[in-house]
Amino acid sequence: MLPKDAELLADIEKKYPNHWLIIEVLQKDKFQRPYIGRLLAKGPEKESILEKLKQYNCPLYVTYTGELGF
Repeated sequence: MLPKDAELLADIEKKYPNHWLIIEVLQKDKFQRPYIGRLLAKGPEKESILEKLKQYNCPLYVTYTGELGF
C-alpha cells in the first residue's frame, strides 16, 4: 500500500516549475522507470538540493523541471 502523499511523478513535476526536486521512488512502471513517488525536497538552486541528497537512504529520483540553458 502506498502512503497517502504518494503521487505520479508527472503530477509532482507539474506542481513545481523551474525547481530541482528530490523524489523518493515508491513504484516503477513495467520498464523499471520511476512512476510513483513522494516529494522529499524542492528548490530553485541545484547546489542546495545536492546538499540534501546526503540525508536520504532510499531509491531517489532527482530532476529539474525547467529549461536547462547550455
